[in-house]
Amino acid sequence: MNPPHTAIQDQGKGLLAALAVVLFWSGFNIVSRLGATAAFSPFDLAAIRFAVSGTIALPLFLRYVPRQDWSRHAALALFGGLGYCLLAYSGFAFAPIAHAGVFVNGGIAFWTILTSSPP
Repeated sequence: MNPPHTAIQDQGKGLLAALAVVLFWSGFNIVSRLGATAAFSPFDLAAIRFAVSGTIALPLFLRYVPRQDWSRHAALALFGGLGYCLLAYSGFAFAPIAHAGVFVNGGIAFWTILTSSPP
């Protein structure tokens, strides 16, 4: 018995999404480590990262996010985006990339559970 056509498509989309996650996370660690060992400071790396992504995302943000939600998104970007990147980039200057693969990626799940669970 053959599975329905949509089930095969969903399975393919799931595999592509999993591959994209692995590529993005490993790319983040590798490129960040290369930048940290070069002449870039953690602030330089963060500026490059957010200048590119902000330029791409700003038109979509302005169009689809209601104005009353802007302060909430700004706080999330400041602490969850910029704060996370600066801490990670600072750590890449002192630790091997193998440590980052474990602590950065594993720490995200740990801290998400820890900060989102009720007291």
